[in-house]
Amino acid sequence: MSCSSPQGRNNIPKCSAPSMKTKSGIPRCTDCVQEQTTSAFTTDMDVFSENQLLGRLVQEMQAKLSLAGTEVEKLTEDARMREVAVKGLMGQLDRGRLQSEELRKQNEALRAANASLAEEHDTVQAQKAQLQSVVVDLTLQLQEKSSTVAQLQDRCDGLELQLQKQRASGVTAEQVSQQLQRVEAMYRSRLEAVKEDCNEKLTAQEAATRARLADAQAAANQMLGNVKRAAVREVQRAEAFLEGKMQDQLRILDQLTKRCRALEARTAEMRPLVAAASEARARALELER
Repeated sequence: MSCSSPQGRNNIPKCSAPSMKTKSGIPRCTDCVQEQTTSAFTTDMDVFSENQLLGRLVQEMQAKLSLAGTEVEKLTEDARMREVAVKGLMGQLDRGRLQSEELRKQNEALRAANASLAEEHDTVQAQKAQLQSVVVDLTLQLQEKSSTVAQLQDRCDGLELQLQKQRASGVTAEQVSQQLQRVEAMYRSRLEAVKEDCNEKLTAQEAATRARLADAQAAANQMLGNVKRAAVREVQRAEAFLEGKMQDQLRILDQLTKRCRALEARTAEMRPLVAAASEARARALELER
């Protein structure tokens, strides 16, 4: 007597060992049950190995996603640093504006000083005219007092020399205005140059940052899509594989149950095989668990 079963993916192999009989001539099926148990254990180990492989694959995909997230964080930090640099340049522009405002105020102060000097010059001119008129009057009225007139003339000459010295050493309003205009034009040109340079650098940095962010986003999206599709395929394959394994296990369990029932039916007639049937039933219950 030999144990046989239908052929399948994990079907129980046929018992090829020679039939052994007891003293009463009844064959044993212990070796066949052991082979079935070994085959079922090997199948469970294969399923466990497949699950481990799938887990490692998912971990690798998660590591790749983590690397992509790190790259995006680096690009974001780079963009933030560039934004800080741009803010620094804008601060320099603000300081330049403040300096220009201070120069404008100084220009106004110099213009006010120039106006004050012009008023003083007019006053001196008026005084000179008055003195000259006084001299003329004194000359007409006091011709005999030549000494006094000479002193007054010397005084007028001294005042005129002082006025000429002041004119020679003083700064005219036109010169001050021209100098202020040159300074204002110079700072205005420097401010425009700095502003244009900052705008160009800011535009280039923004374009480069946006391009890098777009590339990183596209790469991350593509990688995420590939990972999702691969994970879905692997999960579907694992589900199909586990479903097939489960069906095989159910068929094996059904076959073992039928054989156990046959052995139980024949136990009443073959009492010497009760121990072997009990052992087979116990192993079948272990496989079912």
